[in-house]
Amino acid sequence: MKLWAIGASVLALIILGGAAYLQFSAAASISELESEVHNLRAQLADARADAEDSEARRTDAERRLGELDRELAASKARVTNLSAQLRQSQLEARQLGESVAALEADKQSARDQAARLRRELLEARAQPPPLANEEREELEREIEDLRAQLAEARRSPAATAAATSVDILSVSDRGDVVAVNRGRRDGLAPDRIVLLQRDNRPLARLRLADVREDWAIAHVLERETGQTLAKGSGYALVVTP
Repeated sequence: MKLWAIGASVLALIILGGAAYLQFSAAASISELESEVHNLRAQLADARADAEDSEARRTDAERRLGELDRELAASKARVTNLSAQLRQSQLEARQLGESVAALEADKQSARDQAARLRRELLEARAQPPPLANEEREELEREIEDLRAQLAEARRSPAATAAATSVDILSVSDRGDVVAVNRGRRDGLAPDRIVLLQRDNRPLARLRLADVREDWAIAHVLERETGQTLAKGSGYALVVTP
């Protein structure tokens, strides 16, 4: 009987020890699981933070990209506007050159006709048989008409402008900007196209930018091949009305 009781006690102790061991092992496993869960939660929080930071960077990049697109569109618009202004300036310059050339051709033609008629009149007067009164009067009227045309051409604005003398006060280092001693009192105005000459030869086409009372600053649009601009006198401006 006593042996049975002892055996039962030992068995009970073994069972209790096994249960305690199992309880300890379960507690250790739970602790490890809780630690792993904590680490996973921390990793998840870090991942969420990284995702939020990436989203913020993506939003900022999209905003910056939109700003760059708008700046690019504005730059393209400015380039288009400048190109249109340049084409208009070139057209005005060509029209000015054609007007001046036509005027010079008309004046030369009038001079030639006047000289020819004058010679014819002198030759006719030198002939023994005088001209009939009607023929002489008609010839004299033609000469007077040609003289009037020549005087009108000399009084034209383009001819007067072509004779306007000007001094270059300064030239930029690149030679693309000049300052002259003519201004508003001489009939100059901003954005006008003028032709710079020396000895009746064209040197450059200029666009007036800043025009003051007695001086102006102009941008060089086009310069004749081999021609240079330098500070000094002896220049002339051709200005359209």
